Amino acid sequence: MSISLETIKFPKPVLAVFLIICAQVLIFQPHKYGFAPGHHGWVSSHNSAIIINSIPENCFSGYSLRFYNHEKLEYDYFVRNSVLFSAIIKIVLFPLEPYPRWWVYSARQIMNIIFLLSIAAVWLLLVQAGFSPYLSAAVSAILFSSFTFVYFRDMIHYDQIAVLCAIMFARALLISKQTGNNRKVLFWGILAPQLGRGYAVIPFFVFWLFLDILFFQTGVKISIRQKLKILIRHPAVFLSACSVFLLTSAIGLNVVTEAKLRQISWEKTSVIDSMLRRSGISSSYNVSWKFYIRQQARRFPKLFVPCAANLFWKQNKIPKFLLAAFPLFLMGSAVFSLLIIIRREKIVFRHPVVQTLTILVCGASAWMFFMKNLVAFHSYTSMYYWPSALVICLLALRFLPARPIFFISAFLLFASLGMNITSESWKAARYNSAADSIISIISRLPDSPQTAVFIEGGYQGLFNGCPYAAGFFLHRQSIATDINKADFIITSGPRPGALYQDDNFSLINGYSFSKKK
Repeated sequence: MSISLETIKFPKPVLAVFLIICAQVLIFQPHKYGFAPGHHGWVSSHNSAIIINSIPENCFSGYSLRFYNHEKLEYDYFVRNSVLFSAIIKIVLFPLEPYPRWWVYSARQIMNIIFLLSIAAVWLLLVQAGFSPYLSAAVSAILFSSFTFVYFRDMIHYDQIAVLCAIMFARALLISKQTGNNRKVLFWGILAPQLGRGYAVIPFFVFWLFLDILFFQTGVKISIRQKLKILIRHPAVFLSACSVFLLTSAIGLNVVTEAKLRQISWEKTSVIDSMLRRSGISSSYNVSWKFYIRQQARRFPKLFVPCAANLFWKQNKIPKFLLAAFPLFLMGSAVFSLLIIIRREKIVFRHPVVQTLTILVCGASAWMFFMKNLVAFHSYTSMYYWPSALVICLLALRFLPARPIFFISAFLLFASLGMNITSESWKAARYNSAADSIISIISRLPDSPQTAVFIEGGYQGLFNGCPYAAGFFLHRQSIATDINKADFIITSGPRPGALYQDDNFSLINGYSFSKKK
């Protein structure tokens, strides 16, 4: 039986805890506009550069870097997704572009909102499945208190919106199976692949179709002709066709835009190169299965380790075996619960909840399998394992008292967020100082793509470990690759010489800036 939003009962303790978590995340978000070394800073700076350079003239297909040597403009492209999400953020944050500090802070807050909506969406999915509001809230809190979700929650990237859309699609799929009404599943099935890396939901369509035909649609044998009719009329076929068409159009737009701007053939664009590498067609970038499996074996358990525990371990306050105890406990409890369910209750594969969870787990696992050349080097992509983590948490908590478990889980989420916020606040000052220096320098530069700025040591060194930060901070200017053709020079220390004019030289917090003679 379907449950509409109007009929869902929101227990006051659950609603109160959620509002407290929302306030904690949004009010105490560290005002960090610098980019720290590592995945978090690298990805945030890279996507910030792409989004801020997603201009209407380029059909919102943003580039990462722009170069100019007084001959022609050249571009570094890295657009792999539909432009819709970039365009939305670009438009929303456009008034803040003259203020880089507030632009980055606001972009992080948008990611925080997506994180909070994801928590609510998982709760809605589980309540829709018929589980109690307290158990649903406990599972959602445990899942999103993990290191993977808490640490990367304010990273500016395309994967968190994809996870949110996947959760919304999952709920719509469950409603479709409960009622036969396909309106919501068609809506989310069309929208999800267009937002961020939302094409990760496409395997859901495939397994939905496959499992319906193989197991769920009928209990008697049917002819091949009848199976073909079911196949053609199945919503998953329509969604797959729409997704392929829309994604092909979106990727085609990126290819055409890049080829036009860079004045190259479409075969040499970064999008085509990325497709060859990620798919494994290019043997030079094919990750070994041994390396991939080893990486996933390390990352998957982090979906069950509260971020607070991980931070305690990093500070040598708890031994490593205690860190491993939590995921082992949850997985062991899940297996035990599954055995109880098998013994006491008959698992009916026709049940909408069983069908939906099976489709989600199989679809997400298949995507992680086929995209190994992507996920092997990006630790945050383990958030796409959310269906498997959801099922394990659900099974582990299934037979425990819901209310006490809810409050314990809520505390873990609150503590994990609190410790992460404190830790990030301490680190923010260091990288904000570097950003302040760069922003102060850039405020003195003319706003023109023909303003060529040379960065001594390479643009990669403007922000240590975040090479694309230059594309964000210098989005109104261009980067010079030849010092002899530069209008301005930025270096990491005072070095006035033959290329510098004393009256145009200044030292700002360790960065020197000058205009060429």
